[in-house]
Amino acid sequence: MAHFNKNEGEITPDSLILGGYEARKIKIKAGAGKLARGTVLGEIASGPDAGKFVKSEKTITSGGNTAAVTDGSEVPDRVLMTDVDATGPKDADGIAAITGRFDQKKLILGAGHTLGSIDKPFRLRSIYLENPLG
Repeated sequence: MAHFNKNEGEITPDSLILGGYEARKIKIKAGAGKLARGTVLGEIASGPDAGKFVKSEKTITSGGNTAAVTDGSEVPDRVLMTDVDATGPKDADGIAAITGRFDQKKLILGAGHTLGSIDKPFRLRSIYLENPLG
């Protein structure tokens, strides 16, 4: 039975969102940490965690060594709309924008990303970065 009036969470309007947007419920991978509203997310493309989201990072540093991220999550895909605590052993639910207009100064970028590196992948997904006046 379909639940057309089921509450999937709440979003508090602020200056992150500058125009219309669409959002979907997503799974944040267990162990991804505490992620704040405005975090740029990438989707894991393969393996047992395929389809789950983490903070999009181009590089990861472990034990003093830096390596490129190659699981698909290095490609910016969505903007997290709610704070999420995924520090535990279970995946966490979140809400992420799949389209919209956002204040580029409010986004939280992962290691190796710049506004320039996320702009084109976001435009391909109808996510637009803007620098509002004032």
